[in-house]
Formats: sequence, C-alpha cells, structure tokens
Amino acid sequence: PGQGLQALVVGQRALLAAESGALGLLSGDTGQWAWRRDLKRAIHAGVGGDAQRAAVITRDNELLTLDVADGQEVWRQRLPSVGFTAPLVAGGRVFVLLADRSVHAFDGATGTRLWQVQRPSDPLALRESGLLMPVGNTLLAGLGGRLVAINPDNGQIRWESLVGNTRGTNEVERLVDLVGPAARLDAQVCVRAFQSNVGCVDTSRSLLQWTRP
Repeated sequence: PGQGLQALVVGQRALLAAESGALGLLSGDTGQWAWRRDLKRAIHAGVGGDAQRAAVITRDNELLTLDVADGQEVWRQRLPSVGFTAPLVAGGRVFVLLADRSVHAFDGATGTRLWQVQRPSDPLALRESGLLMPVGNTLLAGLGGRLVAINPDNGQIRWESLVGNTRGTNEVERLVDLVGPAARLDAQVCVRAFQSNVGCVDTSRSLLQWTRP
C-alpha cells in the first residue's frame, strides 16, 4: 500500500484498498471476499470508515464513500486539494485532512459539506499521512506543527498545542507537519512533527506536557 493506505477492521471483517483503485471486504473468519470492486481511478488515501460507511480519497481529489455491506457508492464530493490522510468516519460524519492544511466535515448520509477549518498553507506539502483522530467528543488534527482540537459539530477550535517549531532557511527545512499515527493512552496523545520534535499532550487539560528534538 501507499503512504495514505491502511486496512480498516470492522468486527470480523477487513476493508482493503490498493493504489490502483481496487477495494474489497475480506472475511476474517473464512478468508473469503464478501465483495470486491474496482473504482477505475487511483486511490490516494483510505480506507476510513465505520460499520456502515467506508471512505477513500482518489487521485482526482474526490472523496468517495461506499456502503460497507455491498461496496456500492453512496456519494462523492470534489475536494479543493489533494489528500494523503485516510478519511475519518465517526458520529455520522466524514472528516478529511488535506495537504493544504485544511479539515473538512461532510454529512455521512448525504455528502453535504458541514464546515471547514483552514490554516495558512506553506508552498510545500508533505506527501505523508497526517494526523486526524477522535478523542472523546473532540476531533484532533495536525495542522502544520500544531495539534488542533476541533469541535466536530461546528468546526470551532477548542484549543491547540505547538509541537513542531518552524526552523531553517528554506521551504523544505521549515516543514514540520504532524504525521500519523499518534500514540494514545487515555487522555494523553503523543505525536511526531516531521524532522522536528516528538511530544505528548494531555488532551483533558489542553496541556503540552513535553517535547524533545
């Protein structure tokens, strides 16, 4: 799989994706395919999902959702930028983190765009899976070198912690995006900022506990 491709385990089944555009639901009990489908377009990031919906981002910058039961398309939405991070499906919504350092939320049933959070974007984008995860009723996203806590209902910022400081004399050296996956123990989330720092944040107190180069 590519950088943004991962298996999605749902109960005793696993959803698998290939960069070529192939998708399939595999039974963990028998090893047999429940269904397989060719999207006829390359996949950049996925699979994200829950027991009902699966979501991928195609190389054409489309967010595509499918029914987990039979692999049929539910809806698709054009995205404003490329995405290398698997979509997150939670609470009846689909969330995506894009390379232009924006987070978008869509209604899981209809594909209606609900809100978006946009940060100033550097000229270069890191071609690696970023950080997008839920902690309780909070959506955590890596926007540049910051871990940002977002209200998933309306997109409002609850708090943020600076993990990776921008340094260097050129655009490559100043890339400090948070990359996934993160490590979590209860309310403590530990993350890595590209070519910068590792650090841990207490999400219950919105407190950066420590960072190390």
